[in-house]
Amino acid sequence: MRFPIQYALTYPKKKPNDWPKTHLPSLKELSFHEVDMAKFPLFKLALEAGRAGGSATAVMNAANEVAVGHFLNKK
Repeated sequence: MRFPIQYALTYPKKKPNDWPKTHLPSLKELSFHEVDMAKFPLFKLALEAGRAGGSATAVMNAANEVAVGHFLNKK
């Protein structure tokens, strides 16, 4: 997450860094697990938005941004 955070803080410029690049073929193992729908109930809604296509995922993301803003502002 260092790179996305750095990019967000320095946008629109890209600040050079000396962080090592991820070389996927050198990773020994990747493991994936089923999403716990009880723990993350809105994941199902995200999947439905993806299936709906168009701008549904952008609308969902915008709604999330507004909700987070309200939460942070204690509304």
